[in-house]
Amino acid sequence: AICQWIALSFLLFSTSLSARMSSVPEVTLFIFPRPPNPKHGPALSVFVLKLETWFRMNKIAYTAQVTRPQKAPKNKLPYIKLGNEEHSDSAFIIEMMTRRFNLSIDEGLSDEQLAKAHCIRRTVEEATYWTAVYYRFQERPNKVTVIAAGRPATGLFGLIFGQIAKRVRKALWAQGYGRHTPEEVHKLAADDLRALSVLLGSKSYFLGENPTSVDATVFGYLAQARWVMPDSPEESLVRDELKNLDDFCWRMRNEYWRDWEELVPAKK
Repeated sequence: AICQWIALSFLLFSTSLSARMSSVPEVTLFIFPRPPNPKHGPALSVFVLKLETWFRMNKIAYTAQVTRPQKAPKNKLPYIKLGNEEHSDSAFIIEMMTRRFNLSIDEGLSDEQLAKAHCIRRTVEEATYWTAVYYRFQERPNKVTVIAAGRPATGLFGLIFGQIAKRVRKALWAQGYGRHTPEEVHKLAADDLRALSVLLGSKSYFLGENPTSVDATVFGYLAQARWVMPDSPEESLVRDELKNLDDFCWRMRNEYWRDWEELVPAKK
């Protein structure tokens, strides 16, 4: 009788969990290739990591599929396929899915908290993000190829990467960050990181003790600084000085990315 009761309880729990997990149809998430070294985590893209983390925070089942930006509706990654629909831009995807499926991760936030989240998101995605792009493609381009592909940019691969880096540097110049010296860009990044540290304070998450969507946004960038920009001033600043940001990174990683070092592409 006890065994039957345990089996029935497990069945009911599994059914309940399945129902909760299936409230949103399974999503196909289109991403860049994952880094070959597990210590660099599952994504080199701030926005891919942000969206994938947000899916996990909301217990949304998804399948990650590697593709090229040229195949995306807006020529950028990530994008998703939901049934026969394609949706682009991480911010628009989050807004659409929250509304359509009544997701409650941000439920109960005040207007002031929502405004704070908006300002944090804009700072990270429209300013701080470009400092990482600068470091990877203008200051240390050879390092990023080793991290992204596991090898230096030589031969045909070097020619292809050189063309990509050239386009990115052109975008950096148009945006404005590409016109600065490395010292100036690192100063801008440090100012943003120190501001984020003050905003986080002693809280577990940026808006309190419960995680919200803005935490996925911040983690998308901070995880890059912490684990995917080795030897950068940003890495040492987060790791050695801004301890609350370092704790936040590990908190998010341990809570939502327990498979962090398992998502490594198979060797051919």
